[in-house]
Amino acid sequence: MFGPSCEIISIFEKAAEIHVEPATASIILETLKRRPLTLDDVVRITGMSHFEAKTRLNILEKEGRITTYVLNDELFYVSP
Repeated sequence: MFGPSCEIISIFEKAAEIHVEPATASIILETLKRRPLTLDDVVRITGMSHFEAKTRLNILEKEGRITTYVLNDELFYVSP
């Protein structure tokens, strides 16, 4: 019916586990101890893409290792 080159793709429901690399987390956390950072700051400091930096910051926030606040319509990340 579909031929020999047919490929079956099934549904995969397991969520990917994303962990923050210790070196990257260390850079972010050490800098946050000195001053608050925006997402753009983290991108410049680490060289990560905006998506990757935001993902890692979200993980650190969920783990309780950082918090956020808004000032002048800009989101800042800080060390608690």
